[in-house]
Amino acid sequence: FMVQYIVLCEARRNSALLKFSDTIRLLETAARIGRIPGAMGERLIEAYQRYREALHHRVLQGLDSRVDAKAFAAEREAVKDAWLLLLAEQV
Repeated sequence: FMVQYIVLCEARRNSALLKFSDTIRLLETAARIGRIPGAMGERLIEAYQRYREALHHRVLQGLDSRVDAKAFAAEREAVKDAWLLLLAEQV
């Protein structure tokens, strides 16, 4: 949702966000144009990749998409930090 939010809010002012549709390149672009800090972009990309990989492995094993919450604590913190940064501007 946050990546879509960035695109919807910023694409009119910065068309670089319209070049790609995948999450990773959109996060890279958001960091490059200064919409999110570079380190935050890297953390979000790593979180996205780690979670996507875990879900992919679960699907291959015939499991559902539920994962151990403790396994993704750092990733949730990265998302929470970004959420607060992006939505705090709207309050």
